[in-house]
Amino acid sequence: MYPNPVNDKLCFDNPNQFEINKVKLYTISGQLLSTFSTVGEFIELDAVETGVYFIKVYSGNSAFTSKVLKK
Repeated sequence: MYPNPVNDKLCFDNPNQFEINKVKLYTISGQLLSTFSTVGEFIELDAVETGVYFIKVYSGNSAFTSKVLKK
């Protein structure tokens, strides 16, 4: 995922072309803020306040979590 820190669009680096089923955005304390069910090459985070978040990406039976800083 890039850029990190992010301003408005968080892009997914997906060289193996895995199908991304959904993406969930969590606060640093674990509160679910948003679920993105339709995911392309990026998600819009322009409405999100400045801070540190966790992004959980779901693909098939797998999930990947990463920390993201929103400027």
